[in-house]
Amino acid sequence: MPFTPSVEQVRAKRREYMRQWRAADRNRERIYKMRSRYGIDADEYQRIHDAQGGVCAICGNAETSRHSSGAVKSLAIDHCHESGDVRGLLCHRCNRVLGLLGDDPDLIRVAAEYVEMGGAR
Repeated sequence: MPFTPSVEQVRAKRREYMRQWRAADRNRERIYKMRSRYGIDADEYQRIHDAQGGVCAICGNAETSRHSSGAVKSLAIDHCHESGDVRGLLCHRCNRVLGLLGDDPDLIRVAAEYVEMGGAR
């Protein structure tokens, strides 16, 4: 009778394959995610990056956030969650702020007014 691997053995083999695949070329995974999530390729990312001068579209600073390896992260691709359109590239901090405020322009304006007034209304 032929050997039939268990479901867990198949899953373990797939996990190991994916670990090796990612380790072999981390950039390949990044490019795949860009294309599948945002509909852009590496050339389009670079065009946006160059047009922004390599800095965040909101704060104008270069990315300072680092991977666990110590390498500086790439600017995040910011996109509209309704249309899927790419808006620009953001540093980790600005991208998180927009996400935490739900990309809600009214809430962002209220937060800015709050900061400008120096605190409570």
